[in-house]
Amino acid sequence: VDAALVIRYFGSKERLFAEAVAQGFDPGGYLVGERSGLGERLARSVLQKKDDGGG
Repeated sequence: VDAALVIRYFGSKERLFAEAVAQGFDPGGYLVGERSGLGERLARSVLQKKDDGGG
């Protein structure tokens, strides 16, 4: 990703940040369980949100 894409889709870095924050993130659920599975839990969550139309 470069600055031109950020400007094209969000208008500014501030808008990109605002959009990212608006999605919300509660890390509590990801920290439960084995540390070795943290990356997989995060990836599954992102993919699930994308499948649900959230990303």
